[in-house]
Amino acid sequence: MSDPTVFDPRSLPRRALAALHAHRAALTKAADGEHEGATLSVRVGDGDAVDLPPALARVVAAALAEVADGHAVEVRTVAEELTTQEAADLLGVSRPFVVKLVDGGQLPARRVGTHRRVRRADVLAHRERMRATTAEALQQMSDDAQALGLYGADPRMPGAEGPPSSAPA
Repeated sequence: MSDPTVFDPRSLPRRALAALHAHRAALTKAADGEHEGATLSVRVGDGDAVDLPPALARVVAAALAEVADGHAVEVRTVAEELTTQEAADLLGVSRPFVVKLVDGGQLPARRVGTHRRVRRADVLAHRERMRATTAEALQQMSDDAQALGLYGADPRMPGAEGPPSSAPA
């Protein structure tokens, strides 16, 4: 992994920072993927323009939006293989949980001595599976509540319909 490159917006001339700030809303929309079909180009050398692929354009637009707000931005490469702690941080779970996923065969890994290493792509794929499972479960709960007629019912009074009353309980 290479050392990070940090860009401090205080190094920009005021006019350049003002121009970025003036286009901040458009940069944010581009970073969020809201500008359908829009491209971000980089002018190289004596005038050749290179259109960035959409995924990279979103990253650059997000960085420029942060700079427009006066925030420093760091660019660094990321490792293709992660420790179980790095995987846990990426998933938002504990390291022992990741170890259980690996040991249970739910997350592929390899051993480096006594340590486990997981591929970033596998961790990201697992995260998407977790999100999809959560979304499906929430949808099922919502469908069940709808089928049972629980929407609009007063949760303090089983079987009662309508919004909660303002009377003291």
